[in-house]
Amino acid sequence: MKKDDLISIWIAIIIGFIGGGYLYVAHFTKLYGTDEVDTQAEQEEFSLVAEAYGSCGTNCPAFQVKNDGTYRYRYFTEVNQPPIVREGTLPLTEQRALRRALDENELAAQSQIVSPGVCNSATGGVDIKYGVVYKAQQYRIDSCGTDVDSGGDLWQAFSMIWQYLQTVE
Repeated sequence: MKKDDLISIWIAIIIGFIGGGYLYVAHFTKLYGTDEVDTQAEQEEFSLVAEAYGSCGTNCPAFQVKNDGTYRYRYFTEVNQPPIVREGTLPLTEQRALRRALDENELAAQSQIVSPGVCNSATGGVDIKYGVVYKAQQYRIDSCGTDVDSGGDLWQAFSMIWQYLQTVE
């Protein structure tokens, strides 16, 4: 082998290690690394967890939105297949609508337990339950079992988030 060939081989090996190291650190570790846990102060400020249930069985979508607008969306494309998880940041329009709709009195009112007439999930449809942490208070809102105002700003903001997440690729 010539000296130029050896130099070319070593350059290729070095670039391969650098590229492989970058891919490992930037992508692979995110797939198998542990999720970061928010501090107590961050959790108390705001978080939203939503989960659909009913006719979708074990393949129902769910999402989590954190105080900084980042989300984690889990959904299924086929029955008995592993879920697809998308992460990102909500657009400012959805973040603003959610912030405007958050009101302690409204959250408390819609968290009141009621006896529903007929739930969507009981008739082959889908219901949604939300867990909201806002200003160190926890609220549970369920489309089947709490006093939901489906025409109110809060419920509309939740719907906007679902609509946006269904368009995420």
